[in-house]
Amino acid sequence: MQSEIDSLREINSKLLAEITELKKKNAEVKAENVKLKHALEKHEARFTSLEQRDEEKATLIAKLDDNIKEIKQSSASTSSVKNSDIC
Repeated sequence: MQSEIDSLREINSKLLAEITELKKKNAEVKAENVKLKHALEKHEARFTSLEQRDEEKATLIAKLDDNIKEIKQSSASTSSVKNSDIC
């Protein structure tokens, strides 16, 4: 009977040590999760900002393309008027 109790105490002691180690690892994992969530939020914010800047640049490029077309048309019109004056 005493050896059985001693055996159970030994098992209990090992389990308590294992629980303590698992709690420590769990705390480390939770701390790492907090760091990763923070990094993810930071990257998501940066990605959103980059997407917005990309859209703004695309809009600006479209406007510049329109301006170039207008300038070319205006230049072509001016050239044709000058050519008809020469003839």
